[in-house]
Amino acid sequence: MNQNPRRRSRSVSGQNPLARQSSSVSGQSTLARQTSSEGPDRKTSTTLTPSKGTAGPILSSVVDVEYIPLAVDLCNWVAEQTSSCIEIDQFIACLQDGIVLCRLINIMNRLKCEQTGEPFKLVHFRENIGNSVFFARINIETFVRWSKGFGVSDNDTCTVSDLVDLKDVMQAINNVFSVGRKCAEMGLPHPKSVALEMEHGMRYNEIVGLFDPARTSLSLEERAARDGLIHLINYR
Repeated sequence: MNQNPRRRSRSVSGQNPLARQSSSVSGQSTLARQTSSEGPDRKTSTTLTPSKGTAGPILSSVVDVEYIPLAVDLCNWVAEQTSSCIEIDQFIACLQDGIVLCRLINIMNRLKCEQTGEPFKLVHFRENIGNSVFFARINIETFVRWSKGFGVSDNDTCTVSDLVDLKDVMQAINNVFSVGRKCAEMGLPHPKSVALEMEHGMRYNEIVGLFDPARTSLSLEERAARDGLIHLINYR
């Protein structure tokens, strides 16, 4: 990922049309969610809630305002692909145990194997971990290691502590976003934010910069990209 969201500090101020969305998203993936103990063909819908005994961090408290649209889009994408219902405000909390990310691993692996004809191998992980931080860390490590094997660079992957301990939430989001970009390169289902980048030939940070009040003149392409981001946050 050429532009890492966490390395950009300028925020979008004023009456930001990219308002935070507070709702739940329910995915209707054509593939079943994958678990460590169940075969890849089982279809089910799951409501995900934080498993650490607390409500977890509210999205807007750990993500800069200009990246709320990106986080909302990633939440929608993860929920859709894993057939899960995730409260947007609790998106980060639901990622902390690594369960939904490991489900995403198996779904993307399955789709990739269907394209290439390679044999599908289920990635095993801990599904029912309760409040165990130990198994949460193992799940996140599985996701990070898989991300690197999937083609995500070391600079764009997070550490276990970045997510489990909330050491660097923006780097964790960057990791998921980078996986989405790799999915797009492979012709797999990918986030709408990635599709927006591809359509307009602009990185997410560049599109966010179009909302800067100092940008008094925009080209037609830039206006279309800005409007696309507004539509992104309003997507349910």
